[in-house]
Amino acid sequence: MAQPKVLVVEDDLLILHLSSASLRQNGLDVIEAESADKASDLLREIGHAIAVVFSDIRTPGTLDGMDLAHAIQEGWPTITVVLTSGAAAPSITTLPDKTRFIPKPYDLGQVSKLIAELSGSWLSKSRSPRRAGAGSMLIQ
Repeated sequence: MAQPKVLVVEDDLLILHLSSASLRQNGLDVIEAESADKASDLLREIGHAIAVVFSDIRTPGTLDGMDLAHAIQEGWPTITVVLTSGAAAPSITTLPDKTRFIPKPYDLGQVSKLIAELSGSWLSKSRSPRRAGAGSMLIQ
């Protein structure tokens, strides 16, 4: 089975490249998108191979990270979403299922470890016919 992919969505190029590099150092296959619109296009092409989407909430274009998270819940329910923002944290009731929130600034090492764990969980679920339900979570 192919290695799961992580889609990183961030309009700040420095943060995008630093986050991606940290994830790659943890052995993950990373795809980058500078907007939620571009991420949505990528999901339509290869969504079946993506385990985790790590996205800033505020992105340029017609979609933001929260819109993307809701679209993922509808179209690709096996994908876990990790949202981040330097603005106020969203209410837990506004986060779609299987969506986590990590406030900026965050520790890249901790985020990479979490995403690696979530990717491993995706591999286990993709091999098993049963899926365990998972709710949303705010990480402070």
